[in-house]
Amino acid sequence: MDWLHIIGDGLWIAALSIICSSSLGAWKRIPAKVKVPMQWARSGKVSFRASRPIALLAVPVAAFVAGMVMLIVNRNAPADGPDALILFGVRATVPAILAIVHLRWLQAALKTLEDEGEIER
Repeated sequence: MDWLHIIGDGLWIAALSIICSSSLGAWKRIPAKVKVPMQWARSGKVSFRASRPIALLAVPVAAFVAGMVMLIVNRNAPADGPDALILFGVRATVPAILAIVHLRWLQAALKTLEDEGEIER
C-alpha cells in the first residue's frame, strides 16, 4: 500500500500550499506595523493580538512540523493491514482540517482589521 503514502503526502502538500498562499495574500494586504487579531472573546472583542510575522507564519510552520512528524510516524508503520488505512485516514483528514481552520481564522482576522480601518478591501 505504498500508494497510500504517496496520496497522503500529496494531500499534505495541497493543504500546505493553500495555507501558505492564503497567508502570503494576507501578508500583502496587512501593513507591517498592524497587530493581527489571534483570538476573540465571547463578546466579539479581540482578546489577543500578535505581530504580522508571528500571526501569519505560525500556522504554516506548525502545519509543516505536524506533517513532518506524521510522515516519520507513517514511514515507520507497517505498510499493510488496518494500521496503514488508519494512518492514511489521519493524514487525509488532518491537513484538510488545518487548512479550513486557518482559512476561517484568516477571514475573521481580515474582517476585523477591515472593520477597524487598518486595511482596505
